[in-house]
Amino acid sequence: MTGMVTFQLSPLHTYQRRLGNEEIDRASSDAHLYVISRRRRTVVSKGGAFSPSALIAQTHAGASGRELKFIVNDIRDAEVFDNGSYWSGYYRGARVHGEAWHLAAMASHRKIEVSAQEVLYVGQAFGTEGSRNASIRAKSHSMLIRAYEENYASDWDVFFTPIVVEQTSVSNDDHITLDDGNWKWVDEFCELFSPDGRRTNGLSVDILEHMLIAYFEPTMNTKLLKWTATKANRTLKELGLRLLSVQFYSLHELSAFFSKKRHPSLSHAIAAEIPGSIHGGGFTLGEYSDLQTRPQSFTNIVGKSMNSIAEMASNSPAILRIFGEARPPLNPDFSAWR
Repeated sequence: MTGMVTFQLSPLHTYQRRLGNEEIDRASSDAHLYVISRRRRTVVSKGGAFSPSALIAQTHAGASGRELKFIVNDIRDAEVFDNGSYWSGYYRGARVHGEAWHLAAMASHRKIEVSAQEVLYVGQAFGTEGSRNASIRAKSHSMLIRAYEENYASDWDVFFTPIVVEQTSVSNDDHITLDDGNWKWVDEFCELFSPDGRRTNGLSVDILEHMLIAYFEPTMNTKLLKWTATKANRTLKELGLRLLSVQFYSLHELSAFFSKKRHPSLSHAIAAEIPGSIHGGGFTLGEYSDLQTRPQSFTNIVGKSMNSIAEMASNSPAILRIFGEARPPLNPDFSAWR
């Protein structure tokens, strides 16, 4: 038998870094992976003479570019800021605020054409023993600045999403009937992945960054675009592990990530075979659906569970996460993009 490692990843919150705040930074302290994405610009405005108390969110569908408009009447004492990019008010007596796109995604009940976020770049920040995280990395990220520079004039908004490793688990059965007698990975796996009680470690972050980049093939990434042997996945191969799976979703998150290679979805199921692993089946990296015709694949168990997760994600209600009591000040690092 050979082993399979499963990672569960959750997008924490998709927002524009220029509108970020300290509350989001604190919430991102355990996020060591991140996505830079974009979508058509969304603008929010007050309702005007016919519905002065309403908020109107206007955006465009990703593929067709057709205009979409959503009218929200539930926000009391609504205000609009930063040229329509941010709003605030009260909902059932509670202070609420968010970006224009957040309002549109909520009002549309996470319709894919509104929630879709095109992945431009996948990165990581771990540092020495987890000393860095996604929020720290974003404060001086040349690629993020470049994304704003290249997209602002063309009517696109650029977003930043910290990603948290929620869980790492291992199975000793991936439906390979041969037994090579290599069981040493059981103890070594625990030592590698939980040495000090942290949610993740540098090895996991290296592997997950590679898997996400090879899966989405973002346009701004220049390395790790192909699933090939690296120091990180060779370490797992030496333990006798063969398969990796990633469950990338959040039941209530607003973003449906996509790229030129992948369709927009609220959940992504990624499968990979470690290059050069024993009893290799010839599969490299892709979606679980890519494995459905392979009789010895792990689709039978993991694939069915991911189908259930995808269904739950699409049917779960959207939740707007609020960070702080008031709207954040415009981040001075991105003050040019108003």
